[in-house]
Amino acid sequence: TEVRAIPAAGGQARTVAREAAAFPFDRGRMLTWTPDGQSVVFVRVREGARSQLVRVSIPGGSEHPVTDLLSDYPYDTNPAYSPDGKTLAFVRWSGFAIADVWIAPCGPDGSAIAQPRPLTREGK
Repeated sequence: TEVRAIPAAGGQARTVAREAAAFPFDRGRMLTWTPDGQSVVFVRVREGARSQLVRVSIPGGSEHPVTDLLSDYPYDTNPAYSPDGKTLAFVRWSGFAIADVWIAPCGPDGSAIAQPRPLTREGK
């Protein structure tokens, strides 16, 4: 699946990222805009159906991982920024029906400036 950008005033759609998760991955929201509107954070599926969050710049197309692939946390999904844009929250699934909310402080462009930390401990 691809992430595509279409100009608001109309025009040609262009692919800005590939290997994005899509339904039936079925773990919730798959992408969100950064607070500055210049990038999108999306779920990328990796080996073994594990996933991570990736930020891609819409103007330039450069990609930056937001979360790492961790063996004990196979699915990162549902990215969402706080209203002030200073924090990115996401859901990290560690098994079937076992998930925690994680947060990461962010810079003005929506990039994580510190390692994410768990907010909840359902998965222990």
